[in-house]
Amino acid sequence: DILLKQKCQKIYVGDEHQQIYSWRGSINSFAKLGGEVCYLSRSFRFGNEISRLTNIIITAKNETQLLCGSASIESKLVLNKLGAPLTVLCRTNARIIEKILAFQKQKLHVVGGVNEILNLAKSGYALFTGSPNKVEHVKLKHFKSWSAMLQFNHKYQDPDITFLAKLIKEHGASFKNIIKQIEDACYVGESEAAVTLSTIHKSKGREWDNVILEDDFIIFTNEVPLEEILVYDIEELNLIYVGVTRTKANLLLTGGVSSFLKRLETFTAKRMNLILDAELK
Repeated sequence: DILLKQKCQKIYVGDEHQQIYSWRGSINSFAKLGGEVCYLSRSFRFGNEISRLTNIIITAKNETQLLCGSASIESKLVLNKLGAPLTVLCRTNARIIEKILAFQKQKLHVVGGVNEILNLAKSGYALFTGSPNKVEHVKLKHFKSWSAMLQFNHKYQDPDITFLAKLIKEHGASFKNIIKQIEDACYVGESEAAVTLSTIHKSKGREWDNVILEDDFIIFTNEVPLEEILVYDIEELNLIYVGVTRTKANLLLTGGVSSFLKRLETFTAKRMNLILDAELK
């Protein structure tokens, strides 16, 4: 509103497919703006193989301006393993806990620090062991018991709570050892790290050569119909888009992401065929 009231020339720059913070009040301001629209349709970060994946996502969202990769950049999908240094992008902090355990013997860097991760793990375990007075994490501190948390999550399906509850249930009382391993892992600055860990939210605006995109998305585990996702879970698609587009050279998609994108591509192709058939008739 402040900017719109100014009399000078104004240029607004952004990407509505990267809207991932509506849960804390952000809106798509571009939908409220007038003026001439210019598209930056070619990426300066990655090549055509990555742009092909991004176009699967934005086409499903009815975007007509497709993204081209830079012909001078060789970026590719890797099917098996990435060499260090590599970056692992997760939907949830709960999956970062799992990745810390998996890579704990290597030099690790957690974007944003490890304190929030530890807070989540300790608070979840406190609820699990019947000590709600020790719960400090903002997502969990209002629950009086573990069962109250599960009951809430059964209805509202918070990604962090879903994957954290699964992780703690798997380990039971030995989860306190997991907390100790998180505390004792080898953390270093990002420039020294063999493995960098980040949530997709915290990765926004960043880029790395070698990226693994994890599949800890509720829309994968619940097999939600694509028609519903395209109405109610657009920001989950945006998160996948943001995760994919952090890549400069090599991208490894874990199983759930890869399967979902293939499913989305098939769905979009069928929808386009139906539209064409209707137009021909």
